[in-house]
Amino acid sequence: PPDGELEDSVWALLTAFGTPEDGLLVGVCVGQVRGQELVVRRAKDAAPRGYDAVRLFPSAAYEHVVDLPFDQGSTLHVASDTPLDGGLLHETEQLALAVGSVVRRHRYVETLQAEAVEARSLRDQAVQSDKLAGLGRMAASIVHELNNPLTSIMAYADYLRKRFELNGAAGEDQERLGRISEAAARVL
Repeated sequence: PPDGELEDSVWALLTAFGTPEDGLLVGVCVGQVRGQELVVRRAKDAAPRGYDAVRLFPSAAYEHVVDLPFDQGSTLHVASDTPLDGGLLHETEQLALAVGSVVRRHRYVETLQAEAVEARSLRDQAVQSDKLAGLGRMAASIVHELNNPLTSIMAYADYLRKRFELNGAAGEDQERLGRISEAAARVL
């Protein structure tokens, strides 16, 4: 499948190429797959990779290494105890082309998936921003609706307090108007 594991796709191609019982050992090194090198080998004794960074099959007498097209730094390794003939070398080039194509497709699908995740994240951020903007508009509208009557309350309370001061009204009434004015100013 297009979004399948790279290792499974490479394994399928390697198993179609040859069998270890024929004395043919086949492997692929793909650089930087999820932050590390992917090594897939098809051999009788698929022992862990040795210390030789150039050869996947150090026990074989001959190992032909082909760079994978479309993916710099990735290689196909075909090894045997007998030299590889011209026909087998041609088939190795064809296999390298197929494996390189699979690696390129896998990297492309990974890129598409990463872009889809990023697009979803950006969309979610935009939705959140729209929600916050709507909340801000609503809050501004509510504040505006509250400010109009509060301004009137403060203005009339100040007017009445000044009028009471001129006409000599009771101190309790002036105190009440002062509290009304302070409360309205605090809410405003």
